Amino acid sequence: MKLVSLKCPDCKANLNIEISKNRKHCFCEYCGSKIYIDDGSTSHTYRKIDEARIKEAEVRENIKLKEIQLKEKEIKILEKQMKNQERRIRAEHRLKRLKVFLFALFVVLSIGCIIIGFTTFIPGFMWAGVIGAAIIVNRLTGND
Repeated sequence: MKLVSLKCPDCKANLNIEISKNRKHCFCEYCGSKIYIDDGSTSHTYRKIDEARIKEAEVRENIKLKEIQLKEKEIKILEKQMKNQERRIRAEHRLKRLKVFLFALFVVLSIGCIIIGFTTFIPGFMWAGVIGAAIIVNRLTGND
């Protein structure tokens, strides 16, 4: 018998093994890996493959990939919602400016009717200005 020093390829532990001519393999005393031995000068290692762990790692990787894809979809949806919100806000601002412009125009026309009515003594203009002024006051006080 021959005493050989080996290093386990899995756990890297130093091993001292007695080898005889008919011995073809040995086991690591630390991790249990099977080490095949050839004529004492060469050793071949066949690592045990834990297929369940490999599959588990693949599943974890796929789950992470799906999570990333879901987050990307969520981001796209949020970006779309933000663009729609911005469009609505811009439309509301345009409508508000239009209302302010029309209100100011109505005020000017009402004042103009009152002035024309008093200077020309045409009752239709004067009443149009008074009614316009009443509508403006009603609108300003919030009594719609």
